[in-house]
Amino acid sequence: TGPIGMMTAEYHCNHLHASWWREQAKSGGQIVEQAIHLIDLMVLCMGAPDTAYARRARLFHNEPGYDVEDVSGMVFGWNDGRMAVINANNIAVHGVWHKQWAIFGREMTGRFADWDDAVFTPCDGRGEARRIQGGTDPFVAQLIDLVSAVRTGSPLIAPLAGGVETQRIA
Repeated sequence: TGPIGMMTAEYHCNHLHASWWREQAKSGGQIVEQAIHLIDLMVLCMGAPDTAYARRARLFHNEPGYDVEDVSGMVFGWNDGRMAVINANNIAVHGVWHKQWAIFGREMTGRFADWDDAVFTPCDGRGEARRIQGGTDPFVAQLIDLVSAVRTGSPLIAPLAGGVETQRIA
């Protein structure tokens, strides 16, 4: 697929209003609790960025005890010119978890409509687009991997150190 030059991603919902989520001190806010999955994916695909710019705001959820942002946008850059743009909000349709991202490589573009639904299209226009749908819940797969590592001593597919790096970036 060649090197990746850009990633765009979004995560929109209007659902996380549990008391622990509403408080910055308990949840870390939308970027740390919600958009973190997309930041993690970015680091997995592109490595840690050299620069990051973020802006966040609380626009509509102004009720008492709600002090986390409900909109956020982030731009990440690498010294070689690559970039990623991630945005998230908690002001969209209640109960609908809209997430999608695209990864643009030298030879192929991958567009993901969900955790396990992707369309890969060659950039030269000569090949056919190929859709791949999984059927495996990635969160269940993570738990299975963790249980296996504990039981057998095998290494995790996604080591905990990667999560620490993602938290640092967020």
